[in-house]
Amino acid sequence: MIKGRRVVVISDNSLFEGRKGIILKRDRFYIHVQFDDHPYVEKFVEDELMFIEEVEIR
Repeated sequence: MIKGRRVVVISDNSLFEGRKGIILKRDRFYIHVQFDDHPYVEKFVEDELMFIEEVEIR
């Protein structure tokens, strides 16, 4: 199993405010997040996300 981080979007300017998801990867500028109820991966900067918990990804 792979450990991942569960996050919530806290940015007031984002269409995804309040949504929860799992970090899939990080690159130089963005964090790629897969939301629970959204089929696409979205990119955010670190200030837009708040860490919730560690999870296991199958």
